[in-house]
Amino acid sequence: ELTPLAISRMVWGFAHLCSRSDPLMSVVAAEVVKKIKHFKHEELANTAWAFAKCGLWNDQLAQTLVAQCLEGIEEFDTESLSNVAWAMAQWSTKEERLLNKMVDTLLSKQDTYEPRPMATLAWAFSTLQFRPDSLLKRILQESTRRISQFSMKEVAQIAWAFANLRFHDLHLYQKIADHIQKQQNLGMQPAEIANIAWAFAKNHLSNQVIMNRLASE
Repeated sequence: ELTPLAISRMVWGFAHLCSRSDPLMSVVAAEVVKKIKHFKHEELANTAWAFAKCGLWNDQLAQTLVAQCLEGIEEFDTESLSNVAWAMAQWSTKEERLLNKMVDTLLSKQDTYEPRPMATLAWAFSTLQFRPDSLLKRILQESTRRISQFSMKEVAQIAWAFANLRFHDLHLYQKIADHIQKQQNLGMQPAEIANIAWAFAKNHLSNQVIMNRLASE
């Protein structure tokens, strides 16, 4: 019998291996819907993330996961919340009740956000055109202060997200420019380079040194 833990681990594994079997995943999705009440918060978040990562989605699965997340959102840690937000963005599911409760939960936490969840949350909210200013300002401040700890993928997510949400914070983009200049090897994907270049252009920031560095990748 497939337990919630076994289900979440299996689909998480498929997602990380970029492997999918639609007939099998359809069976697993049905099991998720049937056993949803028994999923712990981390299992819910990982399952939502994995199905989104595999590009598999249906209304019943999405609605079931959203409803269950709503019931125990206060128990989710920041990493799990960012995974759920990412899945919602991938599914283009703008469920305002869940998003608002997610924001309240994140603002109530006293712990320091880590770079990956911060970048993921900013990207997801921007993709959904959801703008909770109080939380985004906190992420903006933390990102600006700790940008040197971000991977280049996370830098690209942050740069694009705040530009797309029309947060014109020049201090953030100066920190990003400084961080890029210090890297010996950016190791970025073309889409990530394009997102950073677009964000600088969107903010009317002309930095030829940074543009040349991005173009050299």
